[in-house]
Amino acid sequence: MLSKELKLKALKENLPVVMEFAENLMEQGGCPVAMHMQISLALEEIFINIASYAYVSETGDACILAEIPEEGGSISFTFTDRSEERRVGK
Repeated sequence: MLSKELKLKALKENLPVVMEFAENLMEQGGCPVAMHMQISLALEEIFINIASYAYVSETGDACILAEIPEEGGSISFTFTDRSEERRVGK
């Protein structure tokens, strides 16, 4: 299994870095081109949500782990962050 990791600041401005990382790995993993747009849209939404909502008082990191099985044909992306607890009310 091929594993690649990208760790970066969870800032909207870093979206192009995330998308380039994902596109390169989708090509490398043999992901069908027809699926690229759908996967890219989902990855964009996840990263923008982390950048917009995960950190309340300051900027934090986001980590993206991509895994491609040796036989190719599929790829998985796992996003992690260390978001702050947010409380509403008293």
